[in-house]
Amino acid sequence: MNKINIVLHGADEQNPFVPVDVTERAKGYYNWINEHIWELNRMQKEPTEPHIATGEQCLNPYECWYYQYCHSKCE
Repeated sequence: MNKINIVLHGADEQNPFVPVDVTERAKGYYNWINEHIWELNRMQKEPTEPHIATGEQCLNPYECWYYQYCHSKCE
């Protein structure tokens, strides 16, 4: 069975890597990714990050990984 994991840095410096199984959560994004794959591919090839105001796109279809970073800059 295939699983999807992310690896976090844990508190134990002797064994610092902590795998987290995100298989079910990732499967939930399958249809959205399939519908947007061409746009996602185009975006990854952009030479610089987009410079747009924070807004609805920060939370839809999911909360962006950088939400806290960008929104802390706005306050």
